[in-house]
Amino acid sequence: MKLLAVALVCLPTLAFAQTPALERDGATPHGRVLTCYGEAFALVELVDVATKSLHLVAGETVKGSTPERQNVVAGMLASGTINDQQQALDVAERLDLCVAGAVERAAPDAAAAFAAGILRAELAVAITMADGFTSDFGQSAAAMNQFLASGDPARQAATNGAFSKFGPTVRGVLDRVRIAVDDLVAKSTVR
Repeated sequence: MKLLAVALVCLPTLAFAQTPALERDGATPHGRVLTCYGEAFALVELVDVATKSLHLVAGETVKGSTPERQNVVAGMLASGTINDQQQALDVAERLDLCVAGAVERAAPDAAAAFAAGILRAELAVAITMADGFTSDFGQSAAAMNQFLASGDPARQAATNGAFSKFGPTVRGVLDRVRIAVDDLVAKSTVR
């Protein structure tokens, strides 16, 4: 029984180890596109986490504003920017590079064209999520500014700084990627 368990655990590892490096790294046209899809999927999840963090911060601002509570909210804003948003921005940049590389090496391939269509759909979800964050931030910014208004100006800057630019920054990258994905779909389509 133990031998069977070890074999089941090691078999996928051995199979992956025997796969040529070029195939593992997405050397096939559809493999490159699927790698980009993975980045787009991760971005959707990270923007969702950033949006949930924004809602947590907004929820805290309805409670009484004291210097201690202001520090808590400022800390939540800072950690949301550093953790949630920076990870999403990093993935957005990787997605941009991934799609650019896939476009550069694109050739007519039915599987790649199909995968590019799926990538385009996931990209539309990511754009919707980024726009949702921007909208949600717009609705809660005034309350957060009022909550943080008294005391240290650096606390209010946390609201108006990088945190407020997250949605538009992600959207800017995704607009660029969307154009590239349209090019990828065109180059991958078998005529």
